[in-house]
Amino acid sequence: MREVIYSKFSNERARAFSTRTDVIEENGRREVIKTALYPEGEEHIRRLAGLYPVLSEQYRKIPFLVNLCAVLPDRKSVRLEYLEAETLYERLNRFRKTGMPELADQEFIRYMRQVESCLQEKEFSVTPEFEAVFGHAPLPEGMHSASVTNIDMVCQNLVMTPVPTVIDYEWTFDFPVPDKYVLYRVILYYCAVGAEKQLSDEARYCELFGITDSMKLTFRKMEKAFQSYITRGHIPVRDLYESISPGMAVFRLERPEVLQVFFLTEQGYTEEQSVRFPIREGRVFCTVDLPAGCTHVRVDPGNEPCMVSIIKLAFDHKEAKLTDVLTPGGFLNGRRAVFAQEDPNISHIPVPKNARQLEIRMTVIRGEKKVMEKMVQLEMENQRMKEQLHTVKESKIWKMVERTLKMNSQ
Repeated sequence: MREVIYSKFSNERARAFSTRTDVIEENGRREVIKTALYPEGEEHIRRLAGLYPVLSEQYRKIPFLVNLCAVLPDRKSVRLEYLEAETLYERLNRFRKTGMPELADQEFIRYMRQVESCLQEKEFSVTPEFEAVFGHAPLPEGMHSASVTNIDMVCQNLVMTPVPTVIDYEWTFDFPVPDKYVLYRVILYYCAVGAEKQLSDEARYCELFGITDSMKLTFRKMEKAFQSYITRGHIPVRDLYESISPGMAVFRLERPEVLQVFFLTEQGYTEEQSVRFPIREGRVFCTVDLPAGCTHVRVDPGNEPCMVSIIKLAFDHKEAKLTDVLTPGGFLNGRRAVFAQEDPNISHIPVPKNARQLEIRMTVIRGEKKVMEKMVQLEMENQRMKEQLHTVKESKIWKMVERTLKMNSQ
């Protein structure tokens, strides 16, 4: 049976760039399908397949692989590989959390050197195509560029397969883009943007790779122009508040969403016996090392009411048994869970004897508390109806009716 187990709409963009990304599962095999939402975006989707061989050649010397991409017969969708491994971003944060910050630092700098090595083909020069995307950007001489540049080489887009694989290369351009801008984006999205901010390291990394304060100012303007290029006059819902609510001021404290895994001890589930992983764009892929003697774990997918799709929850590559788990304030139905309370959690997950690792792959979508409460209520009513039906079917009267119907049908 072919089933969509995850779907993400990138629709706060211009029509030419609006897409839907689906993870499809059929007969135990998964693949990623990226589809243009509008006819104007079909060429943008098809060009991904053309970028695959070009970037594969460019990254061959590192070596990196590129997520395999093929155009589907409808000509408005492409098929991509579904990869099961942690990202470089997750690996670096795991190193930091487990007391190995030096190793994380070495790995990040090594990756930056690898990215830099791909961007040294020729001296950078401004072109009309460059200014159409990044605006007028006064840049110093001496920068370099590649013939084709994937500007989105952030750590979140490198999957640590046996040979690391670059994913999500949608924003690749065939005109010169300065190497230091690409490096700046890698630093920015590692040190200043994610849930695990490393703000103290940003200045050090920029200095190490020759990115001056004046360059950073220019690169911020380039990034703003690039985001405007993506939207092309389309105003995302998040930016509409001031225009539809004149005279109002909004104050918002954004709490980065984090998945937390607790290990059961004699003291119960405690903060001291837990680990955290960032939930980025509604997704969290992580591998957890289990402490010796751990018998049960609890998984908390964020802090607020939400819907959860379990793509994978496995101990040493064997799927976890979820038949007797607890979901306070919510429910678990197959691979999907809904929680109507704050601090949602899937608790009392049994750990197989001698298991060493827990692999978690989930999507988490925040929801309004009232909506989540209604979904939980409907599920409870559905379960009650099933139980009542089961009771009826086990009754003597029902069995007598079944025998009668069977006799009449012969």
